Amino acid sequence: MGCPIGGRFDFDDRGTTSIVKMTVSYAIPGIIGQLMDNLFLGRVVESTLQADLERFRAYALNAKASLDRPEPESA
Repeated sequence: MGCPIGGRFDFDDRGTTSIVKMTVSYAIPGIIGQLMDNLFLGRVVESTLQADLERFRAYALNAKASLDRPEPESA
């Protein structure tokens, strides 16, 4: 038995850049879940997601830089 979760990613192409909007929802059943969420769980989830998004951003920028680099000419 796990927590019900849901999420959505929206990508908005802006030509040379993109905007990614992420929406996440989760529910922890019972009064203990409400207490935990009010105390710290929401902040833990948000900080984990933020760190994951920052790693994804670094990966995406690195991948784009690799694609933008010209191929070396062979002799």
